[in-house]
Amino acid sequence: DDPDNGRTLLGTLDYAWLFSYAVTMFFSGQLADRSDMRYFLTVGMLGSAMSCALLGLTYFLNVHQLFYFILVQILGGAFQASGFPAIIAVMSNWFGKGKRGLIMGIWYTHNQTGSILGTVIPAIFAHNHWGWSFLVAAVVMVAMTVVIFLFLVADPCYVGLSPPKHHLEKDETDECSTSNRPTTDNESKQNVESIVYSWNVGILIGSFLC
Repeated sequence: DDPDNGRTLLGTLDYAWLFSYAVTMFFSGQLADRSDMRYFLTVGMLGSAMSCALLGLTYFLNVHQLFYFILVQILGGAFQASGFPAIIAVMSNWFGKGKRGLIMGIWYTHNQTGSILGTVIPAIFAHNHWGWSFLVAAVVMVAMTVVIFLFLVADPCYVGLSPPKHHLEKDETDECSTSNRPTTDNESKQNVESIVYSWNVGILIGSFLC
């Protein structure tokens, strides 16, 4: 009931999340480079959904211990730090320098769009049964995690397509062996690439809207 004390407590929770996010981001980037991006993003999003759900459950379980909230915020920051490095890596796998500016510009609209949705949707439950604000967000994240796990193609080589030109040196041959690449003519191959490119951008934008 004390506004000043409430602001202090909320600031403490924000600090716990930001500190965890910033510290974990450094290690997350290195781990992402050594991991399968699809599994890496799946674990990160499931962990983020879990931390969000744990906050929502405090309403129904009548939990008021500050330590619990700080711990959940630390876990949430750590898991959410997995998103940005992995998605940047996937984007660079698919798009060369010629298209990267446009694609990154389209993709980064998730930041503003997600912030809007992340404010409007929880506001529906904010005054009555505020715990649902977090639980609904957790359900959305789990649903998007399933989409990523089932459909994200982290590298063109996985579907027999060539990597972006910036991956190849002048005298270097295509790193995707021809034995793993289906034989198609140029037109059909370009159509397949366009479809997969668009599909991946849509999936990645959706993941960061969460």
